[in-house]
Amino acid sequence: MLIIVDLKHIMNFVQSNLDVDLSIKTRQREHVEARALYFKLCRDFTSKSFYDIGKSLNKNHATVIHAVNNVYPMAEMYNKRLKHLYNVFEKSASSYTDGKVEEKDPYQENVKLNSEIMRLHLEIQRLKDVMDAESSMFEGLDQDEIDAIIEKISVFKKVIEAQRHMK
Repeated sequence: MLIIVDLKHIMNFVQSNLDVDLSIKTRQREHVEARALYFKLCRDFTSKSFYDIGKSLNKNHATVIHAVNNVYPMAEMYNKRLKHLYNVFEKSASSYTDGKVEEKDPYQENVKLNSEIMRLHLEIQRLKDVMDAESSMFEGLDQDEIDAIIEKISVFKKVIEAQRHMK
């Protein structure tokens, strides 16, 4: 579920914690990083579009996309306070919601689920290949012989574990 937070709450949070005015048009690092944090929080904790988020600071959607995808990740590597503030906001986001909760974007959820399905199909295929390779070792043996081999492997495993324990 996506927690809906008002843009004004996010703006107040960022401005009060970083002591900057987000509406000032400047390229000073502290302002650029503060705007990037604001854009990232807006994107993650609202259902607003890039256009709407940018409009709140008189910026265009491309500026927001660039900040979320490039500026914020780079800035948080060098400015640990940004990551800390993001985490603080994330933990306290429910207090800003006024009780509003919305489902996640169905398209994004579909993309994530399809990606997970593809990953699982690949893992299933890998496991099938491993099983085929291992089952070929037992070709031509009857069940009693297979059971005897498995018992010997089990004993061998216990010996190895005991040796590890002695070290």
